[in-house]
Amino acid sequence: MNPQLSTRLRHLRLSGMVEALPGRVAQAEAAPLPHLEFLELLVEDELARRADRLFARRLKQAGITVEKTLADFDWTFNPKIPKTKIVELASARFVATHGGVLLIGPPGVGKSHVATAIAIGAIRAGRRALVRSTFDLAADFAQAEATGSRRELVQQLTRVDLLVLEDFGMKKLGANAAEDLLEIFVRRHEAVNPPRRHRLRVGTAWRSRVWPDTRSPELRPAQSEAAPGCRRR
Repeated sequence: MNPQLSTRLRHLRLSGMVEALPGRVAQAEAAPLPHLEFLELLVEDELARRADRLFARRLKQAGITVEKTLADFDWTFNPKIPKTKIVELASARFVATHGGVLLIGPPGVGKSHVATAIAIGAIRAGRRALVRSTFDLAADFAQAEATGSRRELVQQLTRVDLLVLEDFGMKKLGANAAEDLLEIFVRRHEAVNPPRRHRLRVGTAWRSRVWPDTRSPELRPAQSEAAPGCRRR
């Protein structure tokens, strides 16, 4: 390929075209393509490359180091797991309506896998997500207090489209950590539901049981008063 052309394409930030061009040229030489079709293929290559880079960047921002999808989930482990509901959650449509869901169950039943898969589904849908252990988040707040960056941390946790909290309720948190989490829940709620005159009842949204079998993860849909986009292991 002409080095000058490659340089110009990279200058225009069209590195996807640079990578795809040799293959597309070979394809056009093997079976002649109309000029417009050739250009369309290159544009598609560039867009695909940008989408891949954006996806990888948002996975990193979300704190997802191992990509887990529902395609890899062992549905035969427990046939009572509500596959249809989980697949629907992975579409991320509930994020747009500011819904919330709790995944509850004993260790080893796939809660983390499902939560990560839902977060990845949200990222593929163009949303921003953050997956964090509740204990790590408590440490984040302690560090932010020490460095004077608490305000920035609160803004990050409030603005992200989907917040996934794992290991929620595994053990008792300190008073400060509990207050920090409550603040995030309230701020996320108020970001999409302006404060009203009545008192906000954070806990009432988590009452209904959907999966009675405690051997599998339990799915609890949060009502409108729940913190938007929050997950619990």
